[in-house]
Amino acid sequence: MPIDDFEAALLPLLRHFTLALSGDSSRGWKTAYGLAAERWGAPIGLSVAHEIGKLVTALEETRGSLPCVQDPLSMDARLLVTLDEKHFLLMVHHMRRDATADARDAVWALTEGHTLAAFIRQALGFAARHSLAAPLVSGRAPVLRIV
Repeated sequence: MPIDDFEAALLPLLRHFTLALSGDSSRGWKTAYGLAAERWGAPIGLSVAHEIGKLVTALEETRGSLPCVQDPLSMDARLLVTLDEKHFLLMVHHMRRDATADARDAVWALTEGHTLAAFIRQALGFAARHSLAAPLVSGRAPVLRIV
């Protein structure tokens, strides 16, 4: 799939939030936040995780069901994606690059033809905040002192 490292790192978040919302994992949301904070640092990672959680919720409201995802804890599934995961990642990929036609196709496939404005706004907002031009680091590096 033509995705970058940032987009690939969203896959476990998508999986954990989906399982948490389905009731199959009571700690999935906590794991997703932890993974994101570890990956990008707390200021950026917690924001990314929160937005992905909101996006998964909006997707469920739009299509009436959660996306089909692989088990995020399965070693065998780490390199495999479902069609829903593929369309989710492609949607983010194309939206971050302002590739409108390709993004529209991915949204249509992901939402099974049910395109609610709230979901589109949520996805476009995420893509704008995390576009290729947006920095993925906080403004200041922490300064450590020996006391």
